Amino acid sequence: MRRHTGERPFKCTICDATFTQSSHLIRHIREHTGEKPYKCHVCGKAFTQNGSLYSHLQIHTGKDSFKCSVCGKGFTRRRDLVRHIRVSYLQDLMDIHQCNGNACGKGFTSNSYLAQHLKVVHLGEKPFLCPICGVTFGSKANLRYHALLHNNEKKYKCNVCSSAFKRNDTLKKHIRRHTGERPFACSICGQTFRQRYSLSQHVKLIHSKYM
Repeated sequence: MRRHTGERPFKCTICDATFTQSSHLIRHIREHTGEKPYKCHVCGKAFTQNGSLYSHLQIHTGKDSFKCSVCGKGFTRRRDLVRHIRVSYLQDLMDIHQCNGNACGKGFTSNSYLAQHLKVVHLGEKPFLCPICGVTFGSKANLRYHALLHNNEKKYKCNVCSSAFKRNDTLKKHIRRHTGERPFACSICGQTFRQRYSLSQHVKLIHSKYM
């Protein structure tokens, strides 16, 4: 509630900083006193916050629990993985329009689309929320498509067999079954597919070991 009212009743007696919660004040005071009550039982390093100790303990496990899906590099802490992806793949895109992740190779027409792909697929960011059911999505387009699930209207109809669909892209995929069109070609072996997803799966299963 104090976040809405702006009330900050907990005041530091050393520097006059104010806080909404007493726990925040306690952590702040430790910055003045140098108190570090949370101590690592392995190496003895101490921390002002329990969360910092927990993150530190991951270093002693010897396990790279968080792996980059782009290059395969492992990290003991998620924040280090996120930092790695942002520094390595999001800050210097320049003329790169193809994702060079392991078994990915997805191409894009602009850096902004590539950046969006990296955030959604490799960072897992999903900032767009459906107000009806609470499901989140990585892009506005996916949220719009999802919204159709809450609407039973099927306005996209096939002129060959009269099948109807909620989405135009679903209709296009369906029509390829009638026409035999296979517009997605593998740049490595030339095999063609009706759907982009099928091409992606083909690259992962057949060619990933050579990439």
